[in-house]
Amino acid sequence: MTGHNATRKDFDEIFGKAGDTRGELQDLIKDTRAREIIVYFSGQALTLNGGRDVVLLPSDADAGKP
Repeated sequence: MTGHNATRKDFDEIFGKAGDTRGELQDLIKDTRAREIIVYFSGQALTLNGGRDVVLLPSDADAGKP
């Protein structure tokens, strides 16, 4: 995913949805048998659970619904 203003739909296509991780990234990992991946994200994020979890925020995120 490249470009500006990635939306929730873009995130879901790449990473999959909560409870269903089948996305383009999973297919790429299977096809290449990658052991590691690096995700570079330039945007906003939100920490949850006292900082133990980090959530990447798409451009159309609703701050009231993390």
